[in-house]
Amino acid sequence: MQLVIGFAFIAAVALALLLYSTRQFNRIVRWEHDNCRDEWVRDGKPGGVLSRLGDSSFFGSYEAIRRAQFLWLFGTPPWAAGDPGCRGLFRRWRIRVLLVVLALFAAAFAAVSAYNSISIMP
Repeated sequence: MQLVIGFAFIAAVALALLLYSTRQFNRIVRWEHDNCRDEWVRDGKPGGVLSRLGDSSFFGSYEAIRRAQFLWLFGTPPWAAGDPGCRGLFRRWRIRVLLVVLALFAAAFAAVSAYNSISIMP
């Protein structure tokens, strides 16, 4: 039973971290939109996750968001490299994504441990 409670707690932490990292990604997109408008248009006008910028369309923005999340996770775009504040946004977002992944692995481990501790035979 304790493992199930542990799993639920870790899953809740993972969800909170996921929402927090999503908020950080939205800040990056907003920064690009406000400070590097031409680059934002070239990136496909990504909107925020769970929010939208005024100029972005829902379906086109969805593809742009997915592409930006993948590319920006592994490299800082040139438009952000020159600004220390924006680089900080990227660093904090990447740390939060890493924490989400670690929390999901911990939740999976807790779930497997809880499953293996269930005794079928008395």
